[in-house]
Amino acid sequence: MWDQSFSVHLESLTDFARELQTQLDGMGGPMDQLTQLAGAPVLLGEFGEALGLATRTKAAVAEMHGLLDQVRQAIDFAENVTKTVASGYEQLDSDLASGMQVTSGYADQGDATWT
Repeated sequence: MWDQSFSVHLESLTDFARELQTQLDGMGGPMDQLTQLAGAPVLLGEFGEALGLATRTKAAVAEMHGLLDQVRQAIDFAENVTKTVASGYEQLDSDLASGMQVTSGYADQGDATWT
């Protein structure tokens, strides 16, 4: 029969969640710039080609804003999942250590190992 044990490095999970939060924080600037672009008039003139270009520019800005918002939502979801998984393993590790009355070992090293 094959070995059914596994190891989870909790610190790596929490580091990854922090990195995702950093990425979310970094998206604020580009989102604000796109919002400003969407509200600003495109001053190309009052002739057909300029008006068409202004319309396409506004549509491109709106699409970019929508795509960036989807990326933000995906990163936010990944961060939440990562935090939930890490919390679950931390709690399980703590519960198992308490049940076995372990005072050192995996519980203190940030790794959880179960068989």
